[in-house]
Amino acid sequence: MKRVFSLILTLVLCLCLTMQVSAAQLPRLVDSANLLTDEQRAELLDRLDRVSEELQADVVIVTMASLGGYSADAVIEAFYDEYSYGHGPDRDGVMLLLAMEERDWRILSNGFAATAITLGEIDEIGEHIVEELSDGEYMEAFMEFISLCSYEIEGERNGFPFNFGLSLVVSLAIGFAA
Repeated sequence: MKRVFSLILTLVLCLCLTMQVSAAQLPRLVDSANLLTDEQRAELLDRLDRVSEELQADVVIVTMASLGGYSADAVIEAFYDEYSYGHGPDRDGVMLLLAMEERDWRILSNGFAATAITLGEIDEIGEHIVEELSDGEYMEAFMEFISLCSYEIEGERNGFPFNFGLSLVVSLAIGFAA
């Protein structure tokens, strides 16, 4: 009887040790700054969830009223880690943080998404959305962010990690020079 009890206890302990413990994940849209209407939030969250599942990489948008005296880099990294964003073992994902009081934004890419969305692509994405953010067109900026991230990640997965527009400009410049 002791052997059976010991065997059962051992199996239960092994089972408990193999279970992953993780922090609760927030939704892929956290609009703490209340920039969107309820309808916009629902539409945007639906799009974020669909794209994230298709890409197998979390695409996340977080708005905050203030960074509370911390740097945007520190806040976005802590937020991504604390709330366990990311898909798979490498925690593939990309996050946009928008802080209203500081008028600051950051993009963080992680795992495979960091291969697809490097610092150069982060700058390009920022250039595309910053005017809309400045004009208060948050929904448009967020939809553009999702589209651009999706393009970059799909391109990297499917084998086109180059920038078509830049390649075209360089090719035309070489052609004219010749």
